[in-house]
Amino acid sequence: MEKKKVEVENGRFLEHVEAVEPIKNPELRRIISSPRNKSETRYITPVTVPLRDIFGSHETGEFIICDAPGFGDTAGPEVDIANGVGVIEAIRGCKSVKILALSSYKSLGDRGQGIQKLTHLLINMMRDIEDRLGSIFYGFTKYPSSSDISALLIDVKISKVDTDPLLRSDSAFVAVLTDMINKTKVGVEKIDPLSGDPKRTIERLKQVRGIMYPRDVFQFSMSENTQACIASQVQRDSSNVKVALKHRNHALVKHYLNNVKTLNDLLEQSSIRDAYAEL
Repeated sequence: MEKKKVEVENGRFLEHVEAVEPIKNPELRRIISSPRNKSETRYITPVTVPLRDIFGSHETGEFIICDAPGFGDTAGPEVDIANGVGVIEAIRGCKSVKILALSSYKSLGDRGQGIQKLTHLLINMMRDIEDRLGSIFYGFTKYPSSSDISALLIDVKISKVDTDPLLRSDSAFVAVLTDMINKTKVGVEKIDPLSGDPKRTIERLKQVRGIMYPRDVFQFSMSENTQACIASQVQRDSSNVKVALKHRNHALVKHYLNNVKTLNDLLEQSSIRDAYAEL
């Protein structure tokens, strides 16, 4: 890995860390990264890691690390939905899954908004998350070397959760945040592609308990903006069904009903299911 400067306009540069030749694992060539404030990942990209490459020839076996697109994608709600459905369906097809939840210092926010967003994301995509905390491994990137991440998390809990009755009553949120705090007290995993120790990170990942039968655990999750867009679309389609019925236009009725049915079958959201049932 090497730090480079990428020109974004004439005479203006952003720092960027990227892989340089020789790249030992050819699957890494499919991983896309960018210094710009937009998502580059459009679908899950698996990278098979033979353990002998990390620990030596005495190690056998392998595991697969997947680079996944983010939820709440900057390209808009359509891409966010496609990403979410693709990620969850891929996870459901696995034999077992370990979650590497990454928090970037750049997305932390001045009031820990990034930590809250990450916590809610984990809760929304996993059923009964309190029973799966042993399968989540937290990693922190781009944090200053002097930063006390455990202290940052404790501050989020004290200043945001303990003073907000709604958050305080959210047992799943409190459980995940507390788990994050406890694990960082024992040992923070700061992931530094330039000077970090990948062997240590992989060793710690090996110790994480995998989630068996992920099809029964993982569910579709999406950002608040995407939820609002879907709700608006369902409302429009529902209204159009009623208008088409008044005009006895059965072809249009079928068309708009199919729109809602497609969203219902794809996203499995209770609000869409209720709207479809009312039609």
